[in-house]
Amino acid sequence: MLDYSLSREQLDELRAAHRRTRDKREADRIKAVVALATGWTAEEVAELLQIRVVPLDNFMIYKDIIRLDRPD
Repeated sequence: MLDYSLSREQLDELRAAHRRTRDKREADRIKAVVALATGWTAEEVAELLQIRVVPLDNFMIYKDIIRLDRPD
């Protein structure tokens, strides 16, 4: 299982980016990363965003805030 833990600073930066963005897809991606980092499962995130579960290890956030495709 992948480790999706983030520092408090990274979470704060993601939350601020979420508030600033007007792009729905970007906002959803940020929400997914924050949810995974705070203990949600991939299935719960998929339900939240009303999407099908896809491999999350290829998931990247903009501007190199965090990469989730690092090896186990």
